[in-house]
Amino acid sequence: MTVLSNAMPPLEQAHTTTLASGNVYRDGASGDALLGIYQNGACFNTHEGTWGINDLFDFAEVQAPIYVHRYGPSQQEDVRTLEATRLFFCGQCVPLPSGQYCPSAAPSSTVCNCVNYKVGADARLITVANSTISGSAPLLHLPSLPAQLVPSDATSCCPISPMLGSPWCWATSTGQPSCPNGAINGTVQPVPLARATITLPGNEPVFLTAKARMQAHFDPAGSLHDSGDIYLWITVDGQALGTVGKQQIKYVNNGLGSESARVMCASFPMNSDSTPSAPGPHEVVVWAWANVSGGGSFNRLEVYEDQILVWFN
Repeated sequence: MTVLSNAMPPLEQAHTTTLASGNVYRDGASGDALLGIYQNGACFNTHEGTWGINDLFDFAEVQAPIYVHRYGPSQQEDVRTLEATRLFFCGQCVPLPSGQYCPSAAPSSTVCNCVNYKVGADARLITVANSTISGSAPLLHLPSLPAQLVPSDATSCCPISPMLGSPWCWATSTGQPSCPNGAINGTVQPVPLARATITLPGNEPVFLTAKARMQAHFDPAGSLHDSGDIYLWITVDGQALGTVGKQQIKYVNNGLGSESARVMCASFPMNSDSTPSAPGPHEVVVWAWANVSGGGSFNRLEVYEDQILVWFN
């Protein structure tokens, strides 16, 4: 369902940046609310944007803010839309006449995510054109996929599919062998998710925004449950600057809790009046950290291979 749209006139610029945000409110069945930015009716692969998600149910949140961005090629006729949809737990998804999305010929073991929710009237969609400084950076640690799992259709709108939703395990405090960043002396170390060198020719302000889809996990058959706080922030030349994203993950009981997908956000305005930056190159890094102090633990924390960092003036 289209929430907002804007149309851009023909542009000489090769790339444009689109930002959107909105508050989502459960309005019936629970499940995963998903927002994305479409271009001329088509969704995107994750190297050109970030999906925004939040699980809406009683043991997580029944309302939540969602943020998304997209940086990619412009088109001669360019209409950007903010679309409200669902996270699909199936390999093939088809729109039904009612507007509901459910699996087509899905095995009985799959689950169709039939969440019902509303998007608040304060939702916003902004497209920035004619930037003289702009760019993006993907997840540093892209998952290695077997060739047979990479779909040929890059416009598939199922963000759980390999191309549009492959997760990378970035943290564990329980020694999971598939997660390279284990705990050291009981503490999970900060992890760089994206890195870029941005060159400022002068005193032009440049806005940095980072977004990441995080996925915690639970073990319904055992005792390994994720619980703790996740942080997301940006450093410029080694100095932490700007806003810090924080998300609490909490296990409740019987596999119920907030160990589900979230989108997190951090931002920083380079060369603003309060934070001038010298002309020349600057190293920008997006960091994530899982805080397990106070009795928390993370069995397996994953981040999806979205476009993590975007900058523009």
